[in-house]
Formats: sequence, C-alpha cells, structure tokens
Amino acid sequence: MQIMTPTIHTQETSGPTPSLAQAASSPTPGTPRPLLDHQGSAVDVLASNYQIGMAHLRSYIAREGHANMSRGYVTDDGFGLGNWVRQRRQDHKADTLSTVRIAELNALGMVWNSYDAGYRIGVDHLRAYIAQEGHANVPQESVTADGFTLGTWVTSRRRERKENTLSTERIAELNTLGMVWNSYDAGYRIGVDHLRAYVARKGQRQRIRKSRSRRRIHARGMGEQTPT
Repeated sequence: MQIMTPTIHTQETSGPTPSLAQAASSPTPGTPRPLLDHQGSAVDVLASNYQIGMAHLRSYIAREGHANMSRGYVTDDGFGLGNWVRQRRQDHKADTLSTVRIAELNALGMVWNSYDAGYRIGVDHLRAYIAQEGHANVPQESVTADGFTLGTWVTSRRRERKENTLSTERIAELNTLGMVWNSYDAGYRIGVDHLRAYVARKGQRQRIRKSRSRRRIHARGMGEQTPT
C-alpha cells in the first residue's frame, strides 16, 4: 500500500527586507518602540533622554545661575529635571556614569552633592548679612531678599554642631565669620552691651548736669560779692 505524504505549502515573502525605520514603526508586541531621528534611524532611548536633560539643565542654569534645583523641580513643558539630576548623581556615585558625561556635566557646573551646595549658598548669604547688619545673630525667621531662609539655615547649623554632626572644618569656617552658636547667650551679651552704653551715657549726662550746677552756683556767688 502506498503511503501518501502530505505536502506542506509555505508562503514566501516577496519584496525587500523591512528597513530599520519600518521595523521601528511596527515593533514586536511587548517591546518598547525606539525613538527615531530625522533620518529615520533608531536612537537609543537613554541617550536621547540624557540629551533632553542636558538641554533643560543648560536652560535652567542660564536662567537661575546655578544647577542646584530641588528634587521635585519640573520644567514648564513637564520634564522632571530635578529627578533627572538626582539620577545623574546616583549614576556618578555608583560609578556608572562615563567620564565623558562627567566632564560634560562638570563644565556646566553640576552639583554632585546638594547638601554641600546648600551649605555654600548659606555661607554666602551669611557673609552678606554680617556685612549689612554687623553681626551674625540671625533671627530664626530671617529670609533674604532672594527668598533664602537664612534664619532656618543658621538654626540647622547650630543643631548640627550641638549633635556633633558638623565637621570641624565647617565649624572653624563659621567661627571665622563670627557665627553665633547660642542665640540666647548672644542676646544676653547684646543686652549687657546696651546696658553699659546706657549707663555710660546717663553717667555722662549726670556729670554734665553737676558741672553746670556748680558753675551756676559759682556765678551766683560771684554776683553777690560787693565791691570794696
């Protein structure tokens, strides 16, 4: 008996192999669609995101004069620049950021440590306050003209020193500026100085009054003398 083998018909695909652009426009289900440049070439998503972040960072620095934005900062067009900067800091800390990108970010003035940057900004504001007011006993509610909460910043440095979490280098730097570590003691000393000045002024006035009184008495005495 002759056994019939079934014939399997295959359909050949005619035409040219799909281009990269065509493949990108019809990706495999479940895979992310790659970005395309103006020539239709696939662009690495992470590289594109990095360049977008760099463009936003340049604009922010040009406008604000620094690169230390808050973590939650979002640009007008909805780009999470604060989060993007935080991720670059994490990459740098984990040693996964290339030397080329580190150099590129450094050239812009990248702030790798937001705490250190905030400290430097605070010191600059404290210097300006001392130059204007003549002392460093900043009230806790003090806010600078550009919105920096200097009073809160000073209070935080006092607390860090009390908790022994402020470095000796920073303590020395702040001492050089005349930092007031205990506002109560500083207020007491200021009061004593004012009291001394008051007593000195009052004593001087009393001495002047006594001197004038003696002169008047002397003048009356001279007027009552009769010529011989």
